[in-house]
Amino acid sequence: MDMAKSVEKQMGAEGNVSVEKQMAEEHSDYYDGEHEMTDEEFLFFQSHRLKSDGFDVPAMPKVFSCGLIQPYDITGERQRIEVGGFAQLAIDEYNRRFEKKKGKLEFVKVLKAMCGVVAGFILYITFDAKDLADGGTIKTYQSEVFSGIVETSVLSFRLKPPEYEQVDLPRPPGLLMPGNRNR
Repeated sequence: MDMAKSVEKQMGAEGNVSVEKQMAEEHSDYYDGEHEMTDEEFLFFQSHRLKSDGFDVPAMPKVFSCGLIQPYDITGERQRIEVGGFAQLAIDEYNRRFEKKKGKLEFVKVLKAMCGVVAGFILYITFDAKDLADGGTIKTYQSEVFSGIVETSVLSFRLKPPEYEQVDLPRPPGLLMPGNRNR
């Protein structure tokens, strides 16, 4: 196939048919409406991932990328229990490592969860726990937990950083958000 026919096929017979529409037509059996992350979307995602260490990344609907971190819905009871179990695993690991130095924590509730699919998945969990060494004060913690086929492990654990350390970054023009009707 010569170069002109290749470009014409990529653009569609009319010359300006969107790649997304062409993909939907050619691959209708498995095309789910998502597109590969653009360079602009990647920079937006990376800036939020780096700023929050993955704990506070905005949803990017209709976008696909390996390692993309997305909000994990914890409104259902099953999901709350599942994520709460991973938060409890993180607390148990913290208590085991620091019981002589920093006291004990007791799980209260999950506030937010983000999920990245890798060889398994990584949950970025924000949750409340009572600090029993500080009179039972409820504090907000964050933990990164990996769950794979053969192992589950706590990758990080910390107090949630103060809000002033987190910055609202601008969203690239055209990035679809939940509820955005201009699709």
